Amino acid sequence: MSVQIEKTIRDIDFTMAMENMPLTEADRQRLRDCMTGKTDICEVLSQTIAKHSQAAVFERI
Repeated sequence: MSVQIEKTIRDIDFTMAMENMPLTEADRQRLRDCMTGKTDICEVLSQTIAKHSQAAVFERI
């Protein structure tokens, strides 16, 4: 794993923790996958937005 990628993830985690939203291990892995090109960032963003949007909540009810 790249040292720079891990530093970036630590920096993101620190910033999120300041807002009381620390990264989970799944979040960290998702970031690694995007940064290394294993996963398409647009697909991950789309899935995350769908998961957390109001429309998705209403569709599940």
